[in-house]
Amino acid sequence: MAQILRAVEADAPRIRQLMELSVISLPSRDWFVDDDLPYILRHMEEEGYILKYLTDDQVLAGYVMVRWPGASPDNLGCYLNLPPEEYRSVAHIESTSVDPAFRGQKIFRSLLGAAIGKERDDPGIRYLMATVHPDNRYSKDILSEAGFISAAAVRKYGGLDRIVMYMPISKML
Repeated sequence: MAQILRAVEADAPRIRQLMELSVISLPSRDWFVDDDLPYILRHMEEEGYILKYLTDDQVLAGYVMVRWPGASPDNLGCYLNLPPEEYRSVAHIESTSVDPAFRGQKIFRSLLGAAIGKERDDPGIRYLMATVHPDNRYSKDILSEAGFISAAAVRKYGGLDRIVMYMPISKML
């Protein structure tokens, strides 16, 4: 049975490989910004977490990286006009990728749903945010279906076009 679990250090090389696969398999290099291993490892414990999707055969087929940017100057909460003292209430979907061999199986949707559920359980998080290339209708549609709303069109990551999207996190009572 397929599972979504928290990634561990041993998963970092496979996550990096999935990033490389995204870079070469997407219609434009501008759609995806890949990261190095130290960045990936920081997001496993220090700055957030990574959820991995394991197939029935225990193949790591996809991941979602969530970051808690806190007071960092790159906190996407600035696009919601949040005051800096509220930046700690923001979590970012930093990156997500699905192995091309497993695309079309709703893995991204499953990972995103798991991340949303995890952030709903965190009493301090009020907004989940992400960026997406304007032409990447696949990711944009999945984010929209999950409840994300466009906040701004900007240039980020060295001048790449992005749409900043956010989702208000409602807390279960």
